[in-house]
Amino acid sequence: RAGMALLDDPEADGEVLLAGVLQEANVTRLTVEDVATFQTILGDVFVGMRCKSDGSWQVQAMPGGMLDPICSSMGLVPARELLGLVGQLDELMEARQSVAILGPPASAKSSALRVLAAAVVGQGERVMVRTVVPRAVSASVLMGRVAEGSREWKDG
Repeated sequence: RAGMALLDDPEADGEVLLAGVLQEANVTRLTVEDVATFQTILGDVFVGMRCKSDGSWQVQAMPGGMLDPICSSMGLVPARELLGLVGQLDELMEARQSVAILGPPASAKSSALRVLAAAVVGQGERVMVRTVVPRAVSASVLMGRVAEGSREWKDG
């Protein structure tokens, strides 16, 4: 189906079409609970794209042209992998108040964070970055805990 759609519109993005076809072919076979997980997996496979609420796929607005000058000013090459990491980090920050970035050395963790922070500041928003050494903080302080008396969750 993606090939036929690409023949109909040669200017269309092949990856967007392929992600849409994969979703269309598989979502009907999944439970409601598994659809969000499937879309997350597709988002990880097709880096830099996001599933819209109507089920269609689009290339994310932030990774792309806006980030190229930011990367260049930092001496970074705006490679697709870096832009994908920035896009994933942006998605996480939209959904959460804080995010832990983990990965092996030299996997662009700090670069992705710096690029995203510069992009957000460029849009007129404030950014606060705190670096925490996990070994220096107890697990309950870092991750959160259940309060003894009230049994309510306290964020870390």
